[in-house]
Amino acid sequence: MSSILSSTPPHSPVERLRIEAGKTLHLPVDARITLRLLHGTAVLHEAPTWLGERMVSTSHRWVSGQPYRPMQAGWVRIEATSAPVEIACCREPAWTRLAWRRTVAWLVSIHVLPRRLCCPTSAR
Repeated sequence: MSSILSSTPPHSPVERLRIEAGKTLHLPVDARITLRLLHGTAVLHEAPTWLGERMVSTSHRWVSGQPYRPMQAGWVRIEATSAPVEIACCREPAWTRLAWRRTVAWLVSIHVLPRRLCCPTSAR
């Protein structure tokens, strides 16, 4: 079984990856990426994590239409078990997290939340 190593995560918001049957793809992922299997079946090996004093990696069968969102950053391994497998990689843009923080700050500034709850040391 041959292996394909992708050194960089997808750059565009949505990117399609194709893996031929019998091939393996190693892909770096983080919490901002969602993978969805579009066609075929595969085995997904999650990024290794420490459990006690051991490094463990869970794996599960991945079927067409099923999404996967990693719990932690790391490298996942995807093995195509059937005919060519097609995967959609969707990357959440960084601005969405910044927009949320700015929205909360704005709500605090217009006194939706009492100032004493947010800044108990400030005097009025």
